[in-house]
Amino acid sequence: SVIDDYLIKAEVERRGLTPTDEDTHAFMEPHKEACLGSNGQDCRDHITSLGLTVEDYWSNALPDYKDELAKRNLFQAVFRTDAPADPTNEDLLTADKAFRARLRTNATITWNDADLQRLYEQAVASE
Repeated sequence: SVIDDYLIKAEVERRGLTPTDEDTHAFMEPHKEACLGSNGQDCRDHITSLGLTVEDYWSNALPDYKDELAKRNLFQAVFRTDAPADPTNEDLLTADKAFRARLRTNATITWNDADLQRLYEQAVASE
């Protein structure tokens, strides 16, 4: 959910796991190289269809990659303590679900939108 994303961002900041721009560039580089490589024509065509240059696209993509790396940093930190030694995908999904539930339970959310609050509470109740 969107609210889970905000809770995850807050937890990343609280734990000091926000990646540097240098780390983010390193994380993004294999994707960029694949796009720019000999097998990346579909990627380049997609960028062109967006009306962007390849350089602009990758500059614009940096914040999204930073968010993704931040989530990865957080979940790796969490799974080191919550998941078994050689986790299966099911173990990781279970640990992820439990972690998100703990974040929701422990969060103090100030609601400014009653409809959003109602939808959120319904979603949490149905889990």
